[in-house]
Amino acid sequence: MSIDNNAEETQWPEHNKFPYNSDKNFVETVIRKDLEAAKNPLIITGYASLDKIIDFLADNYHKFNKNSDAFAEIRLLLGHEPYPTKTQEFPYSHKFDREIEEYWLKQRISILKCGAVIAAIELLKTEKIEVKISDKKPIHAKIYRSDNAITIGSSNFSSSGFVSQIEANVRFENIKKESQRFQGAEVLSEKIWELGKDYKDELIKLLKQLLNKVSWQEALARACVELLEGEWAKQYQITSYFGDENPLWPSQIQGIAQAIWVIENVGSVLIADATGSGKTRMGAHLIKSVINQIWATGRKRKGSPVLICPPDAVQQNWDREFNNCDLNLKTYSYGILQTKRSNKYEQLKEAICRSQVLAVDEAHKFLNRRSQQTQGLFNNMADYVILFTATPINRGSQDLLAIIELLGADNFDDELLEILQPLWKQGKLEEKMLPGMRKKLRMAIQHFTVRRTKNMLNQMIDENPELYQDRFGKQCRYPQHESKTYTCGENQSDRSLAQQIRELTQEMRGLVMLHKAFEVSEYLRKLGISDEDYLNMRLESASRLSNYNVMSCLRSSKVALLEHIYGTEYAQKYLGLVEKIKGKETGNMIQKLDSMADKPPQNQLKIELPDWLSDRDTYKYKQECEREIEIYEKIADLTQQISDFRESKKAQHLQNLLQRHQLLIAFDSKIITLSDIKQRIDKLKTDCQKVIIATGVKKTERQDINESFQLGSTASGVIALCSDAMSEGVNLQQASAVVLLDMPSVIRLVEQRIGRIDRLDSPHHIIEVWWPKDTDEFALRSSEQKLGKRHRLVSNLLGSNFPLPEDLAAEIDDDFPLPEDLSEDDEVVISCPVEYL
Repeated sequence: MSIDNNAEETQWPEHNKFPYNSDKNFVETVIRKDLEAAKNPLIITGYASLDKIIDFLADNYHKFNKNSDAFAEIRLLLGHEPYPTKTQEFPYSHKFDREIEEYWLKQRISILKCGAVIAAIELLKTEKIEVKISDKKPIHAKIYRSDNAITIGSSNFSSSGFVSQIEANVRFENIKKESQRFQGAEVLSEKIWELGKDYKDELIKLLKQLLNKVSWQEALARACVELLEGEWAKQYQITSYFGDENPLWPSQIQGIAQAIWVIENVGSVLIADATGSGKTRMGAHLIKSVINQIWATGRKRKGSPVLICPPDAVQQNWDREFNNCDLNLKTYSYGILQTKRSNKYEQLKEAICRSQVLAVDEAHKFLNRRSQQTQGLFNNMADYVILFTATPINRGSQDLLAIIELLGADNFDDELLEILQPLWKQGKLEEKMLPGMRKKLRMAIQHFTVRRTKNMLNQMIDENPELYQDRFGKQCRYPQHESKTYTCGENQSDRSLAQQIRELTQEMRGLVMLHKAFEVSEYLRKLGISDEDYLNMRLESASRLSNYNVMSCLRSSKVALLEHIYGTEYAQKYLGLVEKIKGKETGNMIQKLDSMADKPPQNQLKIELPDWLSDRDTYKYKQECEREIEIYEKIADLTQQISDFRESKKAQHLQNLLQRHQLLIAFDSKIITLSDIKQRIDKLKTDCQKVIIATGVKKTERQDINESFQLGSTASGVIALCSDAMSEGVNLQQASAVVLLDMPSVIRLVEQRIGRIDRLDSPHHIIEVWWPKDTDEFALRSSEQKLGKRHRLVSNLLGSNFPLPEDLAAEIDDDFPLPEDLSEDDEVVISCPVEYL
């Protein structure tokens, strides 16, 4: 952006008198309007502006063809550029001619400008154009004269001079109070014009050279650019914008073009653009373009297009975008697929089966092939499947297999499937793979994926910054992302107590996780899982998940661990909270163990369960439950001895950050922890005007946080403490910092949390993301290693959308053994314990 967002635009002079570049105003707007209305325009600019001059000449050629009286004469003088050039061996009189020629023959032009170059040449052949260059003395003036106005200043006739750079120009109009200045500037422009020498024939010759034949390698590269730029795909887009609606950004138009190409050549496509890139709007227009093409080619059959997406806010966003692009398409919440007994389930199942175009938003929700939700998609007979997710690789390389199955493996050719064979044979890939394999897999993924990272999108914006504007008319761009860490204030006593808790968890069998009947499903039988394999997996995962649950709660806060052991009601009383913070009770491992002590799990395997788990001897099972209860009680006792330093340090950290950030967002997966932190901030607050706890359960919470944190909000001194229910479906980009109070182990959660503020239409140049740096006793190093290796895998295969803090990235151990994931998702093991086994 040219002028700081925080600067008051009203402090700058009148833009029409002093054309400059800012977030809302551009030099180009003023000058183009003057030149397009002129009958006798005069342009004096640097020769590096030739690229944009070609477009100007081509536009006037088309005007001339439609109306020979569109203009009387165009005069163009190409002057010097400020940068020095190396000494040339040719005579001085031809030096500047050769300088221009060498510059542009080296610079080249885009293949997309070939038509414009031809049009410019045709116009130059007429008597309507005069072209000059500097003769004896260098000319560095920038003057744009029309019939009734003249602008003099620093702006070159280029994208940087007209849009992106800070420029200083002055403009005089041919009106009474400015007539003297206008006439003086007019005389000055004529005097400078007289200093030039004719360059018209030489310019025609140069433009023809730029159209010369090139090598097949360059021709192929240019053809690829044309495909990627997406101009050819405009034939599919039959969309007119409403008066108050911004046009699609070039990145969205290009994304639609690439997706259409993939659909036409593969049959299905994965849209994996970064969070905050306008994926929903692009997706609505893409689906409409696909439907338009189906109708145009006469391939329409029965069955309406279907979009499956998250409920509430996300579904409303899709409905709004479909309405804006005049597409009548039914959207369904994916929650419907989770309840087989409902009438809506049968309706959606039939709609999926009959649909010709099936689109799925937040496709990472469907990566567990064994879930009822995912199985509900496999009965589709769609000609085209379109998946949307910013995180196609969430927990590991196996996620790619799930994506391919959703897209329809029969859509892919044998060569592509052969490249992906290592995934099927090995089950998973090491996150640190050989360069050759990495390259092959990356190329294979590109066959069916449209993926632009935040860095790539910013590079696209640099090419045409004036075409990316938010609804307030400000220029859009992803902000600079600064990743930082903060310490959590553990003292030696707390570290010792945490270590004792960690050691006690090693004695737990995870009986609550083992209460469900032991039975190998038909699906697992087909995978070759024997009864022995199944039993060993259940026993191992139950122990590990119980250990994980305790330590992840402790890492969040001491009260979160007490809730896990004794339940929400106990934890609320511990904090002195009167109002309920949840709709229903969670946690309470002791009560669950006590209630199941007389009811051993049913065994439908053909092998015996261990004695302590078997219904052959209920006394042993009851003893085992009582032993595990004792372990939980010991852990609870140690937990209550831990000081409040960690929670107080986090609250103080948020308070300190609020001195530099008007709005601040913090995430933790435990709602009880957020309540604890809020109480501590309330006691500290000085600059803090308000602390909001947003869990996504109450609509009033979403409304409250939207009012304070949506784009354009003027609120300040507000901290939002959010659960992960708020990590999708809401845009909170008016905030400039996000704090992770706990440490996710999956890519999806990190991207979604950061994505609330790291968006293309962020009003900030820089955002901060703060990561917790726990001591070894409180940390879950295996989860950190998982996140680090998953981040590397995504970077290698797709390109990452967030940087890890340097000190955390440096701690990734390439040799750290990662056990195979047994849980559906590390962050939901409490509510979904190995039930799919």
